[in-house]
Amino acid sequence: MDLAEKAYIAGSTRFKAEMKDKCLREGGTDLDDEVITAPKPLVHAAWKVAVGKCIHRRKAFMENVGKNLVDKNVRDLEEIKSIMAFVSNAKFMASGKTDTVVVGGENAAILARAFGSQHWPMMCPDDYIQKAKVIFGAAIKRVIYCPTGELFFRYDSKFAEATKLVLEALETLARYNDVHILVLPILRHCAFPDVNQELTAWYKELNVRHESVSIMGNQEVDEMKLINWLRATPLSTSNTQFVDAQGILSKEGVQVLGEYLKNLGHTFKVNVNCLMERNREKPPSDAAKNQVVNAKDRHRGWNEKPPFNYKSRGHSNLGNANRGHQNRGHQNRGHSSRGHQNRGQSNRGRGSYDDNFNYRGR
Repeated sequence: MDLAEKAYIAGSTRFKAEMKDKCLREGGTDLDDEVITAPKPLVHAAWKVAVGKCIHRRKAFMENVGKNLVDKNVRDLEEIKSIMAFVSNAKFMASGKTDTVVVGGENAAILARAFGSQHWPMMCPDDYIQKAKVIFGAAIKRVIYCPTGELFFRYDSKFAEATKLVLEALETLARYNDVHILVLPILRHCAFPDVNQELTAWYKELNVRHESVSIMGNQEVDEMKLINWLRATPLSTSNTQFVDAQGILSKEGVQVLGEYLKNLGHTFKVNVNCLMERNREKPPSDAAKNQVVNAKDRHRGWNEKPPFNYKSRGHSNLGNANRGHQNRGHQNRGHSSRGHQNRGQSNRGRGSYDDNFNYRGR
């Protein structure tokens, strides 16, 4: 009798307390003929306790992480994978309806919906550190690794650090899972032409020393590589039919990618009807860059307009006071100027001085 069955007997109301004491404490055989089936959550909890207490069991699980367990006598392979994730301090993704998981950012999510697969999101740089250590369920046999361009297409991004994150995440996925991994290239971004060229050159020379990893995109089909199929070469900024200006696949691009993979022996059932068409933003032209747009007129909304017949007391009084002060200032200046004029007229009426400063009366 294992730990899960004992825990089920102790918490069950089917058996009397005396029978529980004889069976669990005294080693009685009163329940040997009973068919006891512990629920899966209880079995899972019991295994966690067992590997936490027993060093040998924990070591046996850790030694088999990332290995093929089909030939071994395993009763519940999905549960064993879950316990391996617990022992390895890794995340666990249960099996779904298909045998494929797409790992990555927005393009990975699009491919997962179109291929009917599961999506393991790795959207930002932190995810490549926190979520790369994952163990997939027993039914998962194939992984499509589609890194996000968010690692490279930023003004504060460093190319060496971004490539290091991509490769370390790929190595972690391959080490913790017995699956076939297909790596797809990062598609170009029209706002970063220099990064596009550097990224394409790096991916062309990429070589991963792992038998289960296949670098896709560098193979020529009909004398064209994947970026030529998608018309997304590093300096191509005008054609956004298959890949938009931000490097995101369109419906037509997903179909082209599926056809390219099919020619290489990787067949997927592509359904683009479930995809929502993304608003394609064309790269800005020189005229659009030089055009001056009034931001206030463009973003003005009802929330910025004051209520009807609204008057601010403090503002209106202050404005009236200022206007009154200004008026008085103008009046004073007017009086002073008229005073100067009057004094000048009175001087001219009394008399004047000649060149020798002799006063001449009127």
